[in-house]
Amino acid sequence: MRVELVLVASVVVFLIVVVASSRPNDNKIKVFKFCNGKPKFRLGIVASVHGNEPAGFRACTRLMSMDWFSKWKDIEVVVIPAGNPYGLRNGIRWSRYLLKPDINRNFGSESGDDPISKQILKAVKKCNM
Repeated sequence: MRVELVLVASVVVFLIVVVASSRPNDNKIKVFKFCNGKPKFRLGIVASVHGNEPAGFRACTRLMSMDWFSKWKDIEVVVIPAGNPYGLRNGIRWSRYLLKPDINRNFGSESGDDPISKQILKAVKKCNM
């Protein structure tokens, strides 16, 4: 009985933390597109799908601040620096979606299995690299 109460209390605390730390922007990813000329190729870059792995986010934002992607000729570059905004902001792997929290595992269908993976797939749909 005591173990069940502790488990239920832990779940309730987790849910309160998730709801309290959620922001409207946690549901939307930011997509940046760069193109110099008519693209022959389309490159998709998605970083920080696991929020506790911020190196990709830092690399993408640094390269964008240097205008590095705009210098490539005949290539359209689609950059999503924060594939998991909620996880990145909170330093955790998971998204805020309790039924399918691991975005990396939500690309099973062509359209995605949660709101974030759906947005990512829509953004990179035309990419061939």
